[in-house]
Amino acid sequence: MSNTSLENKQLTYCDGCGNLKPDIHRRYLNKAYCTACYVRCFVKKPCPKCGKDARLLKNDTHNVCERCLRSVPCIRCGKVAKSTARTPYGIACQSCYQRYFTEKKTCYECNKQAVNVSRYSAVPHDEPICAPCAQKYTHKTCPCCGRYRKLVQTDKGEMCQKCHDLGQIPCSGCQKPMWAGRGQRCHECYLRERLTREIELNKHLFRNPNIKESYANFIEWLAETRGYGWTVEKHLKYIDFFAHCDKTWGEIPSYKKLVIEFKPDGLRTYLNALRWLIETNQVKVDKQLKTEMAEEQRIEQLLAKLGKTTPPIILKYLDYLHTRRLERGTSITTLRLSLQPVVDMYHQFELKDENTPSQAQLDAYLAIKSGQRASLMSFLPFLRNNYGVELRAKVKDTKDELSIQSKRKEVEKRLMALINSENPLSKKEQIEWFMLSMLFFHKKEITKKALKSATITDYTEEDMFLLVHESKEYWIPKYKA
Repeated sequence: MSNTSLENKQLTYCDGCGNLKPDIHRRYLNKAYCTACYVRCFVKKPCPKCGKDARLLKNDTHNVCERCLRSVPCIRCGKVAKSTARTPYGIACQSCYQRYFTEKKTCYECNKQAVNVSRYSAVPHDEPICAPCAQKYTHKTCPCCGRYRKLVQTDKGEMCQKCHDLGQIPCSGCQKPMWAGRGQRCHECYLRERLTREIELNKHLFRNPNIKESYANFIEWLAETRGYGWTVEKHLKYIDFFAHCDKTWGEIPSYKKLVIEFKPDGLRTYLNALRWLIETNQVKVDKQLKTEMAEEQRIEQLLAKLGKTTPPIILKYLDYLHTRRLERGTSITTLRLSLQPVVDMYHQFELKDENTPSQAQLDAYLAIKSGQRASLMSFLPFLRNNYGVELRAKVKDTKDELSIQSKRKEVEKRLMALINSENPLSKKEQIEWFMLSMLFFHKKEITKKALKSATITDYTEEDMFLLVHESKEYWIPKYKA
């Protein structure tokens, strides 16, 4: 509520005669006038604006009649304020006054500040609430037209009053029958007209006529392909694509230029635009170029993992890979795969400048990512020839592991035989139990001699043995005692 209205409510005396007059007849310019003073101070004379007779304040050259006062533009929206409300800043229309010049109150239900907070008879409590909260008690979505309105009970179920009274009417656009509650147009016609209007507005963003036409054709194609509802919601994101083409080339360029400019990841953002260009034969896809650009972008992303400053040794290695690629005719994918483990290793161990990885760091990396051993085979001779660093990507000895795998089924059968034994295990069988368990559960062979020097602890509560061998702990299930 404005300060003016608060002051007017507090005025209980007449400014004309100075007497207490609770029955104020007229308030004007923050002053109140009783009936007698109104007749005395407001005389009939022509309005200086419209020329019609009206009661106007004496000696006030800027005074106009109420009719002209209501026809002045709203101080906020500029529209004619037919139903006026006075504010400290001037005359406002009723809509702007309610929304922007009245005091906000707190809604009892949603606890939000709003200007339309009031009490409603349809609400089960007597607390002031905002209009959206009040509508939850009185409004529902009409199942016929989809509008959020008060519904009435009919023979066909609940529906809004308009759908009940008028039923189905022809759409003014496509003449197809629709429920009257929708208004003059069906939803499809509304979306079509809205999209057409937005296309015309967005075309002003482009300078080149060819781009304007291409944009309009693309949106129409998108609407036919994906539907008007989806297009209305998503079409704005494609403005950047056409704006970039308009600014850079002034036309839709070739596929090569698009890939170089946007990169494959960027084109994936505008995938529908690319599909439209391909379907309409405006561009022809070069798969080899696409692969080249995609790999180059992945290489850039790899180097970005090392921070703003790439270590010089990585840049030298990249030049070495490019040279080798030209000599051998290998693909850019091979180059990227050779670079990846080196970048990962430098990132993992935070190596900077001309620092080279140590043998321990290389072993630690391969222990986790053993599959990268082959990709490192070009980096090791590069270090040896350029930095004199001799590193070895040790090949894991798999003979023992293959031997264990071949014995696994036999070991499992023997363990099951020991478990199903009716008699308690003998000392010889107990030693066999530990040897077979180490082989089956931990894939590690242990000799009788090594077993004698190992420490074995019995954890009865957990039904497990803890075997400590070469400073490592191994948990083994208990046998039948």
